[in-house]
Amino acid sequence: MEAKLKPSKLEINKYMILENQLKATKAKLERVNRLYSILSKINHAIIRIKDIELLYKEACRIAVEEGLFKVAWIGIINEETSLLEPVSQCGLNHEEARKLTDDFMEKGIPHGGIIEKVINSKNYVFADDVKEKTKNKPWHKKIIEYAINSCTVFPLRIEDKVIGVMVFYSEEYSFVEQEEINLLNNLCEDISFAIDTIKKDKIKKQVEEELIQSEERYRKIFELSPAAILVHSQFKILYANLAATELLGVEKKEGLIGKNLLDFVHKDYRHEVIKRKFELKEFGVPLPFEEQRYIRVDGTVIDVEATASLFPYKNQNAMVSVIRDITETKKLESLKKSSEENIKLLNEAREYDRLRTEFFANVSHELRTPINVILSAIQLLNLYIAEGNIIDEEGKVGKYIYSMQQNCYRLLRLVSNIIDITKIDAGFFELQLKNKNIVDVVEDITGSISGYTEHKRINLIFDTDTEEKILACDPDKIDRIMLNLLSNSIKFTNPGGTILVSVYDKKDKVVISVKDNGIGIPENKKNMVFERFQQVDKSLNRSHEGSGIGLSIVKSLVELHGGNIRVESEYGKGTEFIIELPVKLVTDSSNNADKTIAGESIEKINIEFSDIVQ
Repeated sequence: MEAKLKPSKLEINKYMILENQLKATKAKLERVNRLYSILSKINHAIIRIKDIELLYKEACRIAVEEGLFKVAWIGIINEETSLLEPVSQCGLNHEEARKLTDDFMEKGIPHGGIIEKVINSKNYVFADDVKEKTKNKPWHKKIIEYAINSCTVFPLRIEDKVIGVMVFYSEEYSFVEQEEINLLNNLCEDISFAIDTIKKDKIKKQVEEELIQSEERYRKIFELSPAAILVHSQFKILYANLAATELLGVEKKEGLIGKNLLDFVHKDYRHEVIKRKFELKEFGVPLPFEEQRYIRVDGTVIDVEATASLFPYKNQNAMVSVIRDITETKKLESLKKSSEENIKLLNEAREYDRLRTEFFANVSHELRTPINVILSAIQLLNLYIAEGNIIDEEGKVGKYIYSMQQNCYRLLRLVSNIIDITKIDAGFFELQLKNKNIVDVVEDITGSISGYTEHKRINLIFDTDTEEKILACDPDKIDRIMLNLLSNSIKFTNPGGTILVSVYDKKDKVVISVKDNGIGIPENKKNMVFERFQQVDKSLNRSHEGSGIGLSIVKSLVELHGGNIRVESEYGKGTEFIIELPVKLVTDSSNNADKTIAGESIEKINIEFSDIVQ
């Protein structure tokens, strides 16, 4: 009998190594088979289930119940908040699942964690020895309780965009090999594809159902729509509303039915239109408005905006195009641009006017100073003549001094008028309103020029139907108004003529009239007397001096009082200026008589009457 040889220690070790390798290979095959089983069952679920929430739930259930994983869950990124929202899980109880959701919704994706790495890299991440790595984490106890040792996270992607993750927890250490990774990755790709498909199918189904249910409603809307609407299949027009016939220049809708839509599209845009229609057919998503150019039947090219959408029409898949004529909009844009340019020019003109006003104001002030110096010198000369320090036996010096004085007054009046015009134009001219007896104001200033009228042998008459009428006015400006009107009357009234100044009480207003029987104003010149720098007689050899701005200022001063002024005249018979002032009062105004210095009043008259030679 042959004796059995006892195996050596080395042979025993080799045997044990082979046995362990066989066990590992067998375990790997079991895991791979389970993964294939999971992949197969989830693919069957993808084919069977059309509800996205049920698909999430079924995928997690299959991954755990097949026994390969302890826990599996899916999280989807909310496009509005960018938060990862757990949508389904298997392996956790209700309280644990709620805690998982709350953590992500309140704290967001853990910074630097494996989920953030997966989303940023768009690739899977495998973590082993989870117990050791989560010692300081709140969920460490659960890791111990569930005997979890490894974790794998895969991205869910649609067109290279990560829309979420699928997470697997296992009790095995470092069990994942490349073949298993590939299978799990394929599983997540299939789930991603299913999510995308279900979403698109849902959108497509909703659009189709809504179109079917509201076909008649849409038909009415189409007919009433101001935009052109064309339903077409393979670019063959099946339906057109009234606006489409007007847009394309066709008399009746029947004239468009059966025509090719591309025949109305400008050749430069046909390729883009064809491309857009193919995109619509492939994805089913309505196209955004895009600017295009169309051609009417008469050959006119028009600018339009066009959009399109899938549209079921008479049991066939078709498309509906909405086309808006934007030709007028283009014109309005051009008009707007032109308007902006005009506004720019207007602003430049205003700036020029401001500079011009500022220039006149500065020049006027610079002129007034030397004129006053000259006037002061003239007054000294008059004083020297009166005291006998200057001998003027024949009166020639006095005559020349008087001429200089009158012309200085004329210059002062002109400068003052220019300053006032600039103030009025700039809105800086202010009245010093006081409650005054307008009858006294007008009577006093009228009486103060009696010397001029006597010298000219003109009768000056003042008349009133009331002795007192209190109203708010600026006495100095009323004086100026009256002096200007009286100056004009004296200049244009011949010796022996009459000037009548009247004041009438009309309860809520006062009427002041300055009437003469002078030369009058031609009918065709009456409208220009209040215009600035305008004169009835513009000839160089005219008999009366003037700048043509006095009556313009008079009109402005009257209007600043809230009143109005008009002129009535008949050529050769005389002129009447009629002022109407509203009866208003101001508060905190003294009715006491103004203490006017006689010299100031005389100089004011001399300035206003500087054109009248005595």
